[in-house]
Amino acid sequence: MEIYELIKTVDTVGGEGKRQAVKRILKREDLPANSLMYMGDSITDVEPLEYAKENEGLAIAFNGNPYAIEAAEIAIISDNTIVTSLLIDLHARYDNDYVKEFVRRYSEKGHAEAFFIMLNDEELVVKFDEEYQRKTLPIIEIITDENKDYLIQKSMEMRKNIRGTDIGGLG
Repeated sequence: MEIYELIKTVDTVGGEGKRQAVKRILKREDLPANSLMYMGDSITDVEPLEYAKENEGLAIAFNGNPYAIEAAEIAIISDNTIVTSLLIDLHARYDNDYVKEFVRRYSEKGHAEAFFIMLNDEELVVKFDEEYQRKTLPIIEIITDENKDYLIQKSMEMRKNIRGTDIGGLG
C-alpha cells in the first residue's frame, strides 16, 4: 500500500535513543545534566530515567510500569497531569532538592501543608482542592525499597483504569 512508504521513514526510538536525545538537548541548551527533570512511564524510558538519576537530576515515573518505577526516584500516580505541571513549575523556579522536599512533605504530611510551607500559595491549595473534591488525590512519593511494590501495584491499577486492561499492561 502507498502508506507503507511513509511508515518506512519512521524511526522507532527505544530507551537508548531517548537517552541520547536527552543528552543532545542538554548539550544544545548548554545545561548541566543535574538540571534534568525526566518523566517516563515505560520500559523505553528506563535509560533516560537512569541517566537523570545517575547525574543527580530528577527521574520521575508517571503512572509507570514496573520498569519505569524501578528506574525512577519519584513516583506519581494520578488520573490527570495537573500534578506534573506543579512539579515542573517547582523545578523551574527552585531546584531538584526543593522538588524532593515538596514530595516528601506531600506524602508524609498531606498536600495542604506541602502547599502552604513549600509554595506559600493558598490560592493553589484551593484550586487543587476544587479539582480533587470528588476524586482521589494523586500519589506522589519518593520510591524506596519499602514502598516500591505498593507503588507498582497502584500505578498498574491506574494504567489499566486509564488505558484499559490490554494497553495498560504493556511494557
